[in-house]
Amino acid sequence: MALVALLYAAGIEWLASGTRSVLRQAGSSTWRPLVSVIIAARNEETSIESCLTSVLVNDYPDFEVIVVDDGSTDATPGIIQSIASRSSGVGNRLKLVRSNPVGRGSGKVAALARGIEESSGEVLVTLDADCLVQPGWLQSMLSFMNPRVGFVAGPVAYTRTSRFLKSIEALEFLSLISVGAGAIGIGKPLICNSANAAYRRELYQQMSDSLPPTDFAAADELLMHFVHENTPYGVAFCSSPEALVTTDGADSISGFFLQRMRWVSMVGYLPAGYRFALTAVFLFFILVFVYLLSGFWTTNLAAAALAALAVKSVMDYRAVAPVCRHFGFGRLLRVFLPAELLYIPYVLVTAPLGTLIPTKWKGRATPRQSRSAPASASDPHTQNEK
Repeated sequence: MALVALLYAAGIEWLASGTRSVLRQAGSSTWRPLVSVIIAARNEETSIESCLTSVLVNDYPDFEVIVVDDGSTDATPGIIQSIASRSSGVGNRLKLVRSNPVGRGSGKVAALARGIEESSGEVLVTLDADCLVQPGWLQSMLSFMNPRVGFVAGPVAYTRTSRFLKSIEALEFLSLISVGAGAIGIGKPLICNSANAAYRRELYQQMSDSLPPTDFAAADELLMHFVHENTPYGVAFCSSPEALVTTDGADSISGFFLQRMRWVSMVGYLPAGYRFALTAVFLFFILVFVYLLSGFWTTNLAAAALAALAVKSVMDYRAVAPVCRHFGFGRLLRVFLPAELLYIPYVLVTAPLGTLIPTKWKGRATPRQSRSAPASASDPHTQNEK
């Protein structure tokens, strides 16, 4: 147990060093191409107006907004059209298109592909329809896309943190942002969030033949890995607080688990080295949990488990605290200890369920490609064409 805990500590410290590195970096690029903001919207009548309002007041000089209605059954399309018709300036900048799944599967990935087809920008920026951005969002994201960078991962955070469980959810989400930032910082991009990502159109086109034909949670990670491993461009994390995208998070505990299970389903599409590392962490959690249970009969095992938990907690805090403070969520650290106690059983439940049970997004089942022959990010052209 001691050796496993030390290996976990070393891995987290490595990630934390990457996080600290990217948080110290500032964007310096002055390149200001036409940017296309692509938003897939399905039944977002309660959030789409505030989302688009926040986007349209951005101070970036040249951008368009393409909203793809992905089969909404509520008032979402009408709200978008109403916003576009309020003034000629907004109407010229905002465009509503309908998702056309024929030949491209269905769901969010297909909707984003449809939006990209209708866009003109040299840089594509994806945003979720239930998110809010700040006026300096696009300027900040583009400032990190220097001539050597092809993909910029941006920060995302949950805003509803007044209640205890919501605070834990928000902290857990920022821990994922921390892992993504840290992995980029050490030159091993792992995860990102499509609610705030920017990439060059040319790179998307290079990979377009190998993008999955159906909707699943790893499409943005696959593109990021493709850029990192198969192009001369690098991957950057935008550390500017002005680039922070905010959203409310899950509406219920069941919604939270279903969302996390959908995210877990993408692990099978990651390169083998990443899958091995995540599996090792999962086995470490199992070991700690078993030792804790066994500790009811053997005090030595209980002591070993508690020592491992202490090491894990210290290292996890070192990893997530800088991100919380950097983006103005330091108050979430008050729930760190209870979150740590809940995290291991939570992972032990969601990881196997997310791997074995199909989930849904916006009322649709999430199709999955076969795990038997997935294309790795290092060889994306082995995937089926769209």
